[in-house]
Amino acid sequence: MKSYEIRPGDMLRFKNILKNRLDDERYNHSLNTSARAVQRARLDGEDWYRAAAAGLLHDISACDTTEYMIDLLGVYVLDEETLLQPKLWHARCGEILLRDMGVKDEDVLSAVRYHTTGKAAMSKLEMIVYLADKTSSERDYNEVEELRRVSDENLEAAMRMSLVSTVKMLVQIEMPIVEDAWNAYNYYL
Repeated sequence: MKSYEIRPGDMLRFKNILKNRLDDERYNHSLNTSARAVQRARLDGEDWYRAAAAGLLHDISACDTTEYMIDLLGVYVLDEETLLQPKLWHARCGEILLRDMGVKDEDVLSAVRYHTTGKAAMSKLEMIVYLADKTSSERDYNEVEELRRVSDENLEAAMRMSLVSTVKMLVQIEMPIVEDAWNAYNYYL
């Protein structure tokens, strides 16, 4: 398959692919994340179309089976902490699938890869997708309204708020914190 940058006309193709790969709940979440990413990108004068695509595609592997994701990950080595958390695998698998589909926009690919863990020194697009995923319209948890407000005002402050909350939750449930998440936490703190 030929490689290409994200361009006008791709969204319909991507939506059709997602309809075949995701359940209704995850598909609607992907639409909501895309809409939130567009809203935030416009506030910053960022490329809203790339934000829309990355937001739409961020969970392309979220409904894949564990066995399929293990096969897809193949030669990619996951650190021990990530291996213990299969819920994180879909982000790396999504990046791999999009590469296989011919997507070559590295910032979009990276936004998909790091939408669950974050990383240090994220690009604006990466932060936008990370936060859009956490604040999409169907999300309903204690701090979501405050995180939406902060993310509309300041991406870095919203990253800090989200990462502090995530690290606290992982400590409470005694889950390992993957290196990318630690690096993001330390960077934005």
